[in-house]
Amino acid sequence: MQPVWLDAGHFKGGDTSPLGTEFGGIFEVSGFGLTGGYRWEFAPSWSLAGRAGLASVRTRFDYADAAVGSASKTTTQPLLGLGLACAITPTMRLSLDYDVTRFEVHRTRGPLQMLGNC
Repeated sequence: MQPVWLDAGHFKGGDTSPLGTEFGGIFEVSGFGLTGGYRWEFAPSWSLAGRAGLASVRTRFDYADAAVGSASKTTTQPLLGLGLACAITPTMRLSLDYDVTRFEVHRTRGPLQMLGNC
């Protein structure tokens, strides 16, 4: 099992309320997860890894109108990832990872895609 921490920072967005009025504000998305996977050594210094697991994703929405406040929601979502790594030395690897999960707040849902290196 491998722990995963994710932080998508913040971004602007909006939606329509159940009453049909539009609103806007700032989303903040973060979470953590656990994955299991398999690493395939396809060349002497190169490997490809695939992982799958679950992520607990917390989404907070701060309304542009400060009088309205904020809303947050934590959901459990599937988490999938791929990684390509190169062994620089026998004890050090350089990798490029791509992971995808989802976020949700109110009726707004969307993909959360992460690109990382290590």
